[in-house]
Amino acid sequence: MKRCFAYLIVMMLSLSSCSESIVSRYTILGAAQGTTYNIVYLDNKKSVTKKDIDGLLQEFDSSCSIYNPSSLISKINNGTSTKIDSNIKECISIASTISWESDGMYDVTVKPLVEAYGFLRSSGVDEKLQRPNIDSILQYVGYEKINVVGDIISIPEGVQIDLNSIAQGYSVDLVAQFFESNNITNYLVEIGGEVYASGVNEKGLTWKVGVDKPYDGNLSPGRNIQTVIELKGKGLATSGNYRKFYIDNDGNRVNHTINPKTGESITNSLLSATIIASSAALADGYATLMMTLGREQAIAFLKSKPALKAYLVYSEGDEYKVYEQ
Repeated sequence: MKRCFAYLIVMMLSLSSCSESIVSRYTILGAAQGTTYNIVYLDNKKSVTKKDIDGLLQEFDSSCSIYNPSSLISKINNGTSTKIDSNIKECISIASTISWESDGMYDVTVKPLVEAYGFLRSSGVDEKLQRPNIDSILQYVGYEKINVVGDIISIPEGVQIDLNSIAQGYSVDLVAQFFESNNITNYLVEIGGEVYASGVNEKGLTWKVGVDKPYDGNLSPGRNIQTVIELKGKGLATSGNYRKFYIDNDGNRVNHTINPKTGESITNSLLSATIIASSAALADGYATLMMTLGREQAIAFLKSKPALKAYLVYSEGDEYKVYEQ
């Protein structure tokens, strides 16, 4: 269930002034969490710097990154720590809610399965991987195996937590909170495709975000846009199976989205799911859930959650179809 970073292209306009004082647009670009970030904000001075953002994201990486062997989540997974910080605690809380709502179809304990399929290898997916022994791994999967009491977490030996499907969105929310704490209300934060937008751009218009067309091998963000979505005071995330997959020795397609109940790699007609929610963390988690559920179950779930906005792209024969909520 490791998320695919379905990149979003931020549609930004040219510099102008607004209100009685001169307001400038500031852009901060950088790299973090194995991806890139793109931040724009309006202010009458440069109140937030790249150093501020890098420091915030480095601190978050030391907490929630499974790729950082010295991170707190890595220490929890290898049994050398049982204490959690506020970042991990909040991510697990949000994830547990989505898991409960979906009867376990969203689950942050799928790390052993994702790893067995080869999607956590630093060198990329090995296409000669043998089919993993799912039955031997499933005993270590199940969100109900996570127990948090105060700042102490306990998980059975062999269970590992992978926050990738929600942590990126949560890091966007942290940056957004940092802007709010600096009295900046017009900004857009994008990290690896997850977005939160507040207020308006320098033209006084709602921020706009482009979503890539989800076809296999589309590795050029922004080249082919599926749709453009206006975003104000909301978080947005897109999940899909069109960038992270491989063909195994038997000619079968293996997607990075894993069913936590069966342990099987999921292939269905749903190509990408874009969710708009009150926070980027929620949008991130729900977007991943949509891919796990598949088109019909995803639509049924969304109808039970009217507060969520969604843009689903699915295949019907050789055609692309769209479901919007």
